[in-house]
Amino acid sequence: MNDSAPIKTLDWAWLESRVRALVPDEDEIAPDENLLFLGLDSLSVLKLVGELRQAGIALSARELLEAPSIEGWWRLIQARRP
Repeated sequence: MNDSAPIKTLDWAWLESRVRALVPDEDEIAPDENLLFLGLDSLSVLKLVGELRQAGIALSARELLEAPSIEGWWRLIQARRP
């Protein structure tokens, strides 16, 4: 079951929308807010890892879990862009 579309543009807006989909019970999510405290689970992180890999960004679940915020993930994505 895949509830996400292929990534057309990997930008901040895409990342924010994916985070909102992964943590659906939150209305406002600050860029530096710890997503684990908001209920983000490891299966959701693994799903995001797969989506990013399809877009050419190789990150591990561990890396995402060590920086569990929109800001942290964006820094990681930027560092891995081809």
